[in-house]
Amino acid sequence: MRRLPFLLLLAFLAPLAAPAQPIELNVDAGEAARKLLHAKLRIPAGWKYATGLETRGGGDEITFETVSLTTLVDSPVQMGVELKKVNIPNSTGLRHTLNLASENAFALETPADFDKTYARMVEETTALFGANHYRHYDWLLTLSNQVAHFGLEHHESSDDRTAEDVIRDETARKWVAGLMAHEFVHSWNGKYRRPAGLATPNYEVPMRGELLWVYEGLTTYLGELLPWRSGFWTADEFRDELAWTAAQMVQHVGRTWRPLSDTAVAAQVLYGSPQAGGAWRRSVDFYPEGTLIWLDVDMTIRGLTGGKRSLDDFCRAFYGGTSGRPELKPYTFDDIVSALNGVAANDWRAFLNKRLSSLDPAPPLGGIEASGWRLVYSDKPNVAMEASMKANKFADFAASLGFAVRENASIIDVIPDSPAARAGVTAGAKIVAVNGKRYSPEEMADVLKASAANSAPIELILESGVYFSTRKIDYHGGLRYPHLERVEGKPDLLAILGRPLAKK
Repeated sequence: MRRLPFLLLLAFLAPLAAPAQPIELNVDAGEAARKLLHAKLRIPAGWKYATGLETRGGGDEITFETVSLTTLVDSPVQMGVELKKVNIPNSTGLRHTLNLASENAFALETPADFDKTYARMVEETTALFGANHYRHYDWLLTLSNQVAHFGLEHHESSDDRTAEDVIRDETARKWVAGLMAHEFVHSWNGKYRRPAGLATPNYEVPMRGELLWVYEGLTTYLGELLPWRSGFWTADEFRDELAWTAAQMVQHVGRTWRPLSDTAVAAQVLYGSPQAGGAWRRSVDFYPEGTLIWLDVDMTIRGLTGGKRSLDDFCRAFYGGTSGRPELKPYTFDDIVSALNGVAANDWRAFLNKRLSSLDPAPPLGGIEASGWRLVYSDKPNVAMEASMKANKFADFAASLGFAVRENASIIDVIPDSPAARAGVTAGAKIVAVNGKRYSPEEMADVLKASAANSAPIELILESGVYFSTRKIDYHGGLRYPHLERVEGKPDLLAILGRPLAKK
């Protein structure tokens, strides 16, 4: 029997914890969240654990430091038989640890320079913000094909779950740095500084997500920039990631009726919405489109100041301050505008509101264009797309035919008014054959490659329940993958953007 790592949120332990003082049922919920608790946890014999909380004791019983219910809820525990701790050397004087857990010991094997590569991420992130608002930081990275894959931020740790072979596979190991950087950035942007609408006084007050384009959008931008500055990604790989983001936002044609701001306030609905219909309904676009907006902010600051200032200065001013224990400093839209004006005088309120309320069919590509690049398409594969398709087991033909396909050959979504949509192809249908041959991603790629010199339509045989149908797609554009192309005569500001901040 394979042994699964057992991951448990301490929030579930709270009812079993012995409170420092009894919590009466009629006490104010906000006061209850601040009550101090003494928590203990018994784990199976022989198991190991990791957490962002301070602990004492050993064996099969762990005693946690006395903390508020809020801190307890914010502090997951990772447990398992196979758990490896990798301490990350750094100059902050604070402990940073990558905790790896899996069913199998071989999944925890790390290359000789593994700690040094993440040391660069710690140094670059610290140099960006200028301070650390935690006592120590733990990545709780679970490597398993038996659990859901995601990342969840906490102030002094993050719960990160991905595939079993991610560390052993060189390509996967490179790209998972984006997840690690994203959740790490959240310690500053999300935990230390948090939108006022998300900084509720207790768990009974509904959250308001109108500033998620900052909370998640800026984090997404920095979570892609830091792996480049830290040496995980090359400049080409960063640009391919950015190009794919831009292309996906071009494909989300629902932007003509749903502004980005609405995707933020509807987050609780959009997180669980099906992928089918996503191009028209839009999804949690405050993540990827937030990247485009914050790149635009960055390039605008550089332009206004003649290259003397950048978004780095905003990050240090807004998220920096004095290093110390975890604390929470809520902010509003006005605070963002004020902080940006402190870096470079501009009508930032109008700048941001225009992008948040826009119903323009084109996404905000001003940052890419101002950086000396432009979005183009070619038959050369996009390396960021390839890595994601391999990891998530799908094939993306959205830029050509207008749809993406799961590993089981079912169509995920169809972009309205795309060649596939005009031919009557619908989400959920399973592709049985393409041009008379059994479907495979490789066969579809070959057919697309030949389409540029072929006047005949691409013929698909589709299966929908008990029904079969034939659809003929009038497409002759060949393979199309998004990339960034240099604009002649403009300085390459992306090259400047990617320069490391930390001293070597």
